[in-house]
Amino acid sequence: MGNAFTAMKGDLSSMYWNPAGLTSIGRMETMFMNSSWLAGIQFTHAAFAINLNAAGVIGFSLTSLSVPEDMVRTVEKPNGTGEYFDAGDLAMNFTYARKLTDQFSIGGNIKYIRQNIWHASASSVAADLGALFVTPFNGIRLGA
Repeated sequence: MGNAFTAMKGDLSSMYWNPAGLTSIGRMETMFMNSSWLAGIQFTHAAFAINLNAAGVIGFSLTSLSVPEDMVRTVEKPNGTGEYFDAGDLAMNFTYARKLTDQFSIGGNIKYIRQNIWHASASSVAADLGALFVTPFNGIRLGA
């Protein structure tokens, strides 16, 4: 699958697509993004990684989505019940990646994820693993 991102040469977005690609960064990279969506929804993402050369690359990212307070509406009360709700998501990601050879890299993420909607909330821990192989054939890369 061409340009499926798991095999792309890395930058900070590799933490999301394939953590092994993070081994391609220079000494240090940072990224920050904030986007205002419809209805006051805010999406924010920040990431940082540092290349420790032979020791590998470590990185951290924080992603949040927040929905401002709004009226609770029902079929019976389309103008509002008098109650209000809000919602939000948060993901904190720690990444480690390392080149095992000039052609083969591995990487992994440990994430804390939390979501809340009105009176309900949930949180969990998740993990990702990735590998990247650069073939000797015209720069073709394979990622998983």
